Formats: sequence, C-alpha cells, structure tokens
Amino acid sequence: MGRAARGVKAMTLREGDKILSCDVVSPDKRMLVICDQGRGKRVDFDDFNNHNRGGMGTKIMNLNEKTGDIAASVAVKDDDELLLMTAKGMMIRINIKDIRELSRQATGAIIVKLNEGDSVADCSIIKAPDVDSEEILKPEESTGTLPFDDNNNGE
Repeated sequence: MGRAARGVKAMTLREGDKILSCDVVSPDKRMLVICDQGRGKRVDFDDFNNHNRGGMGTKIMNLNEKTGDIAASVAVKDDDELLLMTAKGMMIRINIKDIRELSRQATGAIIVKLNEGDSVADCSIIKAPDVDSEEILKPEESTGTLPFDDNNNGE
C-alpha cells in the first residue's frame, strides 16, 4: 500500500454511532464493557459472529437511562484488574473475575455505585504478570554490596 493510500473501510456505521475501541481477540480473553452509569459485564467473544469488512457489526448491549452510554470496552483476562475512574475523581480497583459474565443482550450488572451526578470517565486494565510466582519470589544472586554502600566507594 502506498503513502497516498486511504486504507479500507473496516465497518459501516449508523448515524450517531462511533467506534469506541478495538482489541485483539484470543481464547483466554473476554470483552469487558463498562457504561458511564456504573454498569458493566464481561462477554465471551464466542457470542459474536464474524463479519466481513464493511459490515454493520453486532449489538453488544441495550442502552437506556440505567446504563447510560458505553464508556469503555476492552479485552481482559480473568486474572487482570480494572482501575475505574469517575468524573468527580473517585477511583476504584476491581478484580475482573468479580465482574459477572453475561450474555450479549444483558443490560449489565452494577459494578460501582456512583454518587449523584457522577459518571464513569475512564478505566485502565492492570494486566496480571505473565511469570510464575516462583520466578518473582526467587532471590537474586547478591554481591553483598550496594552501589551506594560506603565500603565500596561507588566502585
């Protein structure tokens, strides 16, 4: 593809729709959807059909006054954690496995109870380490001196 190429159409959008996010699908992950009124859910990727390029996509949630708009969507593993931030500065850390796995059509469960007038502003995923806990806890070989130790004079 040349420098002047415009690429290809990924998805056809209805009026008022927008693409919120995209992620890599893998068998050990689920889609996490968070709405701005504190509701959310995990959805198995198998609940979605494959579409061709330029397709309309699949509805993930019925939105209403209880849910608000979708604030975030991301692929997560069960051992990841969610760091949720609200518009009024509240921050909450939640284990992903504590968020219910529901169907595509479900409204979602309450993840966080918000104060009146507050809404979910953003979220971040804290990825679980990919190493075994034995590797993390294994002591390193030590020379017995530290770089700032007076006995080694910084050498």
